[in-house]
Amino acid sequence: NLASAEVAASFRGRIDAARALATMRKNRYAMLQELEKSGNARPEEMKRAETDLAMAQAQLQSALDDKKLKKLEADIIRAQIDEKKLRSPIDGIVVKIHKQQAELIGGNDQQAFMTIVQLDPLKAVFHLPQDVMGGMQAGEQISIDAGNKTVTGKIDFISPVINAQSGTIEVSIIIPNSDKSLTSGSRCTLTAP
Repeated sequence: NLASAEVAASFRGRIDAARALATMRKNRYAMLQELEKSGNARPEEMKRAETDLAMAQAQLQSALDDKKLKKLEADIIRAQIDEKKLRSPIDGIVVKIHKQQAELIGGNDQQAFMTIVQLDPLKAVFHLPQDVMGGMQAGEQISIDAGNKTVTGKIDFISPVINAQSGTIEVSIIIPNSDKSLTSGSRCTLTAP
């Protein structure tokens, strides 16, 4: 799990011990080199000190490599967790989850697995008779009565075709709702332009 991998990657004891041993072996080897210059160190003693130093340095490198490996393992676990996260393209609130815990999603599964509602901005869709349209244009500001308050929205889309059955034109209006004072799904009335 990620927590134990992160803790293991943070351990320094083995590195510190290996570093101390390598320093001690290096100092002993340097001391024997000085003694060798004056003829006070035997060749086998020098060979042993040189081997001990090489082994201590290898232990230190092994401890450093192990720490890197533990950090890499933690990074891999973190990436695997990140890969499993679900991200919405909108900033909203989850209102319904359509799948059960541990149920697989993705692949060829085309069924929605959750419903997310975006509360800012809201989108109001009106179906207006052609004679009410007047000179409405996309991008124009328009007033809307939403419950107990009047808000200003911007016309986002005006359908280029009239619905033959109802004789109406679809108009979508985007309403800012940064304070979340308006409830999604509420009825609202378009104030005549």
